Amino acid sequence: MGFSRFLMNIRLKQSVKDLLYTKDSISSIAMKSRFPNTKSFADQIMS
Repeated sequence: MGFSRFLMNIRLKQSVKDLLYTKDSISSIAMKSRFPNTKSFADQIMS
């Protein structure tokens, strides 16, 4: 696993925690996790 994939996995794990345990919007969590938009965030979550 390369560094970029490793970093993506960390961001995704934190994003899932935020989705489960905060009342933040999906778009807010996506932006906080440095995804360019909610579609790319959703694509990564679903893959």
